[in-house]
Formats: sequence, structure tokens, C-alpha cells
Amino acid sequence: MVRRSAGGVFISYSHRDREIVSAAARLLRSGGATVFQDIADIKAGTRWKAALFQALDQCERVMVFWSSAAASSEWVEREWRSALEANKKIVPMLLDDNPLPPPLRARRGSERTSDEVDSARSPEFSAIGNRFTRALFNEPPDAKS
Repeated sequence: MVRRSAGGVFISYSHRDREIVSAAARLLRSGGATVFQDIADIKAGTRWKAALFQALDQCERVMVFWSSAAASSEWVEREWRSALEANKKIVPMLLDDNPLPPPLRARRGSERTSDEVDSARSPEFSAIGNRFTRALFNEPPDAKS
């Protein structure tokens, strides 16, 4: 199992895509990644803007789940632009045919995000999570996965 302690993955997404993004977060966690997702990691009563930017500052990678909903989200744009400014590793995850903005087009991401996340419903959830996490961190496949 891949263990990511320091930093981890910050998930940027539109809340209209919450169901598929939450499934992707579960996949990453099952593969051993440390994941920050606002709805799971910001506790009630917390100053959410400060918590978002603190998590973004501390993360190793930013996964931008891109869709037509994300393209119209002020906060998704703030998050990926902040990640670019901080020179973070950004991984675009395409949820639909909406084109990435020019600054994100040069980033290596996934065009099969929906297929991978749909696999989360299978009995091999943990093995799929390991493969998904390894792909995110550009690690070679594990012989057991």
C-alpha cells in the first residue's frame, strides 16, 4: 500500500460534482493517499477559507476535477491558480468534455476519471485504489495490484 504522509493530495472540484469526486477521494484513501476534501476535512465552526488555503499550502499535489461545473466555479479557479502560483504539482482529472483552461492543458492528467471512479464499486476496491494512487504519484505499478 502506498503511504503518503507529508502533504498529500488537495482535491479541487465543484460541489455539483460531489458524488463522483467523493468516490475518487475514497479510492485514493483506500490506496493509502492522504487526501484533503473540504466536506470531509473542514469541521463545523472552522473558518473554511483559512482551512482551504492552509491545506492547499501544505499539500504535495492538487487534483483538479474538471467539468462544466468546475469551469464556472470561482473557487475551483482560485484553488488551481493558487496551486500554480505556489508551483504545486497539478493533476487535472477530466469529468466531461469541457476543455481545460490554457494554464492547465500542459499538465498530465487523466481522461478516464469517470471510468476509474466507477470501478470503485467493484469488489477489488482496494487494489483499484492502489493503482489509482500510484498513477497519481507517477509510481510504477505494484506486482500485487
